[in-house]
Order: sequence, then structure tokens, then C-alpha cells
Amino acid sequence: DQDRTLLSFDPQKLGTSSIDAFTEVGRISCTAELGAEPFSMAVDRNATAWIIYDSGELFTVDLLRSPLECVKTVFVPQYGIAKFGMGFVANEPGSREETLFISGSELNATLTSTRFGTLNVTAPHQLSRRGTLMGAPEISGTGDGRLWAFFPNVVPPKVAELEKSDGGILRFFTAQQLSGSPRAWAF
Repeated sequence: DQDRTLLSFDPQKLGTSSIDAFTEVGRISCTAELGAEPFSMAVDRNATAWIIYDSGELFTVDLLRSPLECVKTVFVPQYGIAKFGMGFVANEPGSREETLFISGSELNATLTSTRFGTLNVTAPHQLSRRGTLMGAPEISGTGDGRLWAFFPNVVPPKVAELEKSDGGILRFFTAQQLSGSPRAWAF
């Protein structure tokens, strides 16, 4: 949340009160540049949260340890990608192996298009460019190895299944037009 409290969500607990579906995991306190804010987060199958700040700094947090502790990675911006939306996706249906897909830009870029690729989660955290996406999507994956993205800042907004090799849209579903300018989104 905006106070950097990390919460887990259990849809099985949705009932009379949606608040029952949330459980506090802990507070995240990464030593990012002064004024930097979390930009995106993805959680891998080992319960490690990967958090990129709007300063381009990448941290990991072991969600199984208490208290939560941020560890700064050796990631440095590459190919003009300094901040990015991200999501882990199984490499193939039923696989325990996964890849971290990203969609990102320079720190102060307007988000009309972003670079699409993957980030090697072992040091030195090299990026591999695979294509360009219109808008600034947040990314998510499924256990059966499919890659999805939510594009709130395109007209009309959409959710799309993406080709892993180049970010091409395999199929999409349009969403209702959003009022105002989206400033924060998760998927």
C-alpha cells in the first residue's frame, strides 16, 4: 500500500467483507534514493519479491523471513530501460522454471511505448530486448506458461495475451474506457 505495507490477498476469503481477504505480510523499507518510490513488483516461485523503484534501483525481499528485509541487487539500467513493469511466467505448462518478463522505459520517459524483454534474475541481471509495446503495461503470467499484460493507458484499455518471443499480441480483450489518467496499476 502507499505506506509500503505488503499485503497478501486470498480470494477464497472473499465474503461479507473484502477486508478479510487481506493479510499483512510486513513493511518494506528499501534503502532507495531519497524520494524514490516503488514502481513495480513481481513475486517468483521461491517467495522472493522483486521490486523496482522509479529511480531504477532493483531490490529483492524474501517474503518468508520476518521481518522483511530489502536487498539491493547489482542491476544497472540497460538499453534505455531503467524502470519497468514485470511479471514471472512459467517457461511452459507445468514447469517450475520461470522467466521474468519486463516492459520498461527510461526514468523520465513518457509512457506511450515501452521496450519489451526479459531480465536474468541471476547477477549481473542482464536484460534481453525482444520487442516494443504500445503503452506501459503491467505484466503477469499463468501457471500454464502464458504471458498477459494490462494496458490501462491505451485507447481503449485492454488486457492482452502476448507472444513471449517478441511481445506480439496473440489475443486481447478491451476494457471500459478509464476516466482521467491512470497513475498506478497492478496486474
